[in-house]
Amino acid sequence: MTPIKKYQPYAHDAFVGNWKPTKNDTMENCVPGFGTTMNILYGDGVCGQDL
Repeated sequence: MTPIKKYQPYAHDAFVGNWKPTKNDTMENCVPGFGTTMNILYGDGVCGQDL
């Protein structure tokens, strides 16, 4: 589960809680868990859509 972009955390780390969000991440409601994992893996394709 290598990140697609250099600045992204590993999807597995975000899912299991090993990734620690920055202040900017926290302000944008990016917290460790399933939603952030999907955002890392699929990006804008699923982010912010009402599925």
